[in-house]
Amino acid sequence: MTRTRKEIQDANALLSAMAVFLASNNLKHHFGDGLKTIAAAIDQIRIEKEPEQGIGLDNLNRRFQ
Repeated sequence: MTRTRKEIQDANALLSAMAVFLASNNLKHHFGDGLKTIAAAIDQIRIEKEPEQGIGLDNLNRRFQ
């Protein structure tokens, strides 16, 4: 599975918010393994390769021939 860097950052932010909520309500011991499983799943997601922003050497070569 691949996702954009922004989507992965959003997933990590949501996971952090869930951990803070659970810790503040003394529920982390009930859901700790679930949070670890979700974190491991997020770590397995590959980041989509962003398109390379080149200067267009083909166009540059044609322009100066």
